[in-house]
Parts: sequence; structure tokens; C-alpha cells
Amino acid sequence: MKNQPENLNETEIPALHTIIRPCPFCGGDAELILRGNTFTKKRNAEIRCGNCNVEMVVGAIRNSLDWCAKTVIAKWNKRVGEHCI
Repeated sequence: MKNQPENLNETEIPALHTIIRPCPFCGGDAELILRGNTFTKKRNAEIRCGNCNVEMVVGAIRNSLDWCAKTVIAKWNKRVGEHCI
């Protein structure tokens, strides 16, 4: 992960240990980028393919950075015909 907040505490964001599937379009490696922290009003989590640069972003004002990360990872990992668990 790059572009992470400097004061990021990984114990506060369990979603960082979730496996991120390859890009659904090209199969490239995906990267999770987090912005914001518990002291900022706006937080967002982004997953971007390093090959084709497709991206997905989830942002929140009142939800935690962990919630943003879990949500964007669940959306990125979902494929047509699969049910989210």
C-alpha cells in the first residue's frame, strides 16, 4: 500500500489483512490506498489496478476508515454471479 496516512494504526483497520482479488478487467494486481484518519472529517479507501488504472473509491464522513476499506474491498472482490458473504 502506498499513500497511507502517516499515523495509520493497522490494529484499528482489520480490513488491511483482507485479500484483494486481481483486477476484474485485466487480471492485474490491485492496490488499496487509504486517505484520512480518525481526526479528519472525510475518509476514503480506493482500490486501483496497477496495470489498467481502473479504480473504485468509497468515501465517508461519519464512518471509520476500516468501514471504507471493508466496503471497497467487498465491492472490488465481488464478481458477476457470485453472492457476497
